[in-house]
Amino acid sequence: MFQGSCHYLMMKPLEWFFLLVLYLIDIKPENRIALQYISPLPADFKNRPDKK
Repeated sequence: MFQGSCHYLMMKPLEWFFLLVLYLIDIKPENRIALQYISPLPADFKNRPDKK
């Protein structure tokens, strides 16, 4: 338990530093974060359905 607490205390400032850099450097950080959760589109994806 003590070892886990030490790791948490060491990593928390690194998390804050990462967020600080992300929000200061990136113009739209929410888009960069969202890309982690969106699957890439297939190569044959069409933007709109075919019209008959």
